[in-house]
Amino acid sequence: VAVPKAPVVSISASESAVTLSWPAVEEDIFGSFTTTSSYIIWRGTAPYYDPYLPNCNCRRVATTQATTWVDTGAIGDITPIGDTATNYFYVVQAANSAGHSVPSNRGGEFDYALRIN
Repeated sequence: VAVPKAPVVSISASESAVTLSWPAVEEDIFGSFTTTSSYIIWRGTAPYYDPYLPNCNCRRVATTQATTWVDTGAIGDITPIGDTATNYFYVVQAANSAGHSVPSNRGGEFDYALRIN
């Protein structure tokens, strides 16, 4: 058994939540069939972080067996969605009995202010 491939994540946001979704990972890094037992979700405040380095400005926010995850915890957790001073970036890892994949593609919730003169 080898570790799974990384998931390919899509992201959408509303006023009250960020939703991540991805197709089930059914291949290992060598292209052979594998069973993925869970997915690990990380959230950070910088776009390119390594969740395994100290001071990554990130945290593991969930482990799920589903292929969709809704982050309502971003509201009021670090700073609320809609705060232009803080943005959220996510990666997902697939896991099986051999370990976990490398982080997925990054998805982000990015707020910006518009100034009208």
